[in-house]
Amino acid sequence: MHKTTLLGLLASSPVSAQLHSLAQAAGLKYFGSAVDNGYLSDAPYSKLADDVEEFGQLVPENGQKWETVEPKQGDFVYTTADVVPDLAKKNGQILRCHALTWHSQLPTWGELYYMFGLGCYANGYSFFWCFLCRGAY
Repeated sequence: MHKTTLLGLLASSPVSAQLHSLAQAAGLKYFGSAVDNGYLSDAPYSKLADDVEEFGQLVPENGQKWETVEPKQGDFVYTTADVVPDLAKKNGQILRCHALTWHSQLPTWGELYYMFGLGCYANGYSFFWCFLCRGAY
């Protein structure tokens, strides 16, 4: 089932599963979800992502991908990258990183590194970015 449909069904239902609370009661640290910036303008989706009884942990799905953070070499833009970390911080949710380089979400200038087998630049970026994980607290 497509995650948008599932989240829409959960958000529109009068019943709350309280998945994070149930996970903690079962001895787990958290129950979480990947969150994509584009869906946060959808009220039911946003309400569900904000619900700490449902999700005690969030992952930025696409907002921190390389193509978004460094669209031009050396030109870093964090506006989109900060959306999910800010939401997690506001709600007291745990923040975890997602895959930061993805074959179909590379900046145009970064694709050359892969085409010529010079993945070390991208790998260095991933390590550096994940180590700092913008918004981690």
